[in-house]
Amino acid sequence: MKLLCHAFDATLKEFDIKGLHLAKDSEISTGAISNFRNDTNAITSYSLVELFAALTDEAFAFWLSLFAHNRNL
Repeated sequence: MKLLCHAFDATLKEFDIKGLHLAKDSEISTGAISNFRNDTNAITSYSLVELFAALTDEAFAFWLSLFAHNRNL
């Protein structure tokens, strides 16, 4: 889970995405987003899909590329 969380945090920072805006766009609570971002709580697969959908294509691709890179794929 750490890889996904760290890639998610880096993506939000890279694209200056605020948790409050992402929460509104994804309909996921700010607390759930914060906990996932800080790797303090797991996130459901439904919530993960909603977060993916709320990102721009560029931000989504960046997140996935970080995840894949850190897995040495």
